[in-house]
Amino acid sequence: MSIVSRRNSMSSAAKKIAMSAQKDGLMRSMADVLEELGVPRHHILAAADRARSTSEPITSILLDYGFLSPEKTALAIANMHGYPYFSREDADAIDGSALAGLGIDMPRFSGYVPVAVEKDIIVVAVSDPARSTQASNELRGRRLRFVVASRQTIERVYRRWYANTGRQIDEAMEQCRRIARERAAADEDHPEAIRNLLGGIVRHACYNGASDLYFHSTGRIGVVKMAVDGASRILRAIPQEIYSRLLNRMIVDANVRMEDLRQGLREAALDFGGPARAGPLADLLERYRFRLELGEAKSGPTAVIRILDLHGETAELDALGFEPGTLSKLRRYVKTGHGLVLITGPTGSGKTTTLYAMLKEIDPETSSIQSIEFPVEYRHGLWMQYEVPVIAEDEGAEMAKRLKGLLRNAPNVILIGEIRDEGVARIALDAAHTGHLVFSTLHTNDAPSAMLRLRRLGVGGEDMASALLGVLAQRLVRKLCTRCREPDIRSDTAKLLNANGGMTVYRARDGGCPACGGTGYRGRRLIHELLHVSPHVRGLIESGATVGEIGRNGLAEDGSMWNMGLRLVAAGETSIDEIMRVTRPED
Repeated sequence: MSIVSRRNSMSSAAKKIAMSAQKDGLMRSMADVLEELGVPRHHILAAADRARSTSEPITSILLDYGFLSPEKTALAIANMHGYPYFSREDADAIDGSALAGLGIDMPRFSGYVPVAVEKDIIVVAVSDPARSTQASNELRGRRLRFVVASRQTIERVYRRWYANTGRQIDEAMEQCRRIARERAAADEDHPEAIRNLLGGIVRHACYNGASDLYFHSTGRIGVVKMAVDGASRILRAIPQEIYSRLLNRMIVDANVRMEDLRQGLREAALDFGGPARAGPLADLLERYRFRLELGEAKSGPTAVIRILDLHGETAELDALGFEPGTLSKLRRYVKTGHGLVLITGPTGSGKTTTLYAMLKEIDPETSSIQSIEFPVEYRHGLWMQYEVPVIAEDEGAEMAKRLKGLLRNAPNVILIGEIRDEGVARIALDAAHTGHLVFSTLHTNDAPSAMLRLRRLGVGGEDMASALLGVLAQRLVRKLCTRCREPDIRSDTAKLLNANGGMTVYRARDGGCPACGGTGYRGRRLIHELLHVSPHVRGLIESGATVGEIGRNGLAEDGSMWNMGLRLVAAGETSIDEIMRVTRPED
């Protein structure tokens, strides 16, 4: 694995910042690094001012304020101390078989991880160079070389390659089997063993970046599926008796009655057994939020656990994979003083990630950025983020009420988690008409359909036309594993691509390989389409033109999600099967 050190000479602009920073007790080299990373001078000086009274590290302050991302913070630390930087992309390319060959057992997270082997040297990632001493002591007798990575990246590597959560599930399952055999005659329940099994399943899902867990029974056996990167796979098959006890325990702990489930699905809090479970699962309960949906199917009780990582890192807009024309327009929107920008797509399509990446382009020191969300998915230091409580009976009405209050809070930029009803839609448009820059999401299949959705919510064409800046529709597609992908020689693929014999495209290998966990895919990226509201498109919206006509005039030529997907297939990044999974061919 090649790890590149990013060391740059000091520019004249950096020297000026360094001179000012020295007066504030800031290291000259740090000022250089921060300036090279594009951190504005007034952000550096604001952090230095706080550091004088709190003695916090400058990078920690910049991170807390949201002026610097965790990855850029790691890059700054690496450059300042002369270490190579190890990125999230480097982590995604790790050779797991090489790590397994090291025979290093790490039963608990220690703040560092081995990430590569170069000849007889082990490359170890640390978030703080001071950790290198600890790693050297604990890995005594081995030749080590150190790189700097963000704590999030180090945790990600640890969780995937060292945590052994699959083994923990198997051990918990065996404990349940043993207790069931011992207590079978008395037909006694064993709640702690069942909760331990549930905790093990949830931990494994969290550590593997899952968005959802699905529990259901075939009638003969219980099945747990885990959704990662938008596609689910069977995680474990559970003996029916243990599955029944597991679901019953979830239902009882959630304070839901079986009679209620027979009347329809019920949302509930996921309870791991109260204070008794706080110790073993304290790290999960601090970092993640869980939404539990319980139901009663023909084959028995079901459950879906939605997993939200509260410490997930928001991406930079440049890193999301937008094509140059789209990226330019999105940046134009965030520099506009007022208007409405919408992101559309189904649940799990990355809408919130894109919204946050756009808002991070706005200086939170000079602008008041405020949000109403359900729930708050990522936390940003200088944004005022308000959350609609889960217990709200009418989420739309509650959001509308809180949104009206927020407008009295003197915001410049407003993020509304989702426009679900007429009340929220009207407040969003009123805000866009009265000097606010508003960002929100809708659930539609494509960008032009947002017009239809707003019309159905009672929004008139003139209101839409005068407020809308643009509508971005997007999906997340899985990227092919470059280690095991294979040529796609199917005639149907060639027809869809209009490809001649000289083009080589790829598909996922059935069963994948160890590097991709047997899926054939590794990582994801966006496909998107942007409906830009030009003066001509604004006129069409105002006149009540059809969605098709608005789309033909508002989308760039070959600018649909389908066409972008085909370009990624032609480039070998993904498969035609994956594009077909998330969108549909154009007529």
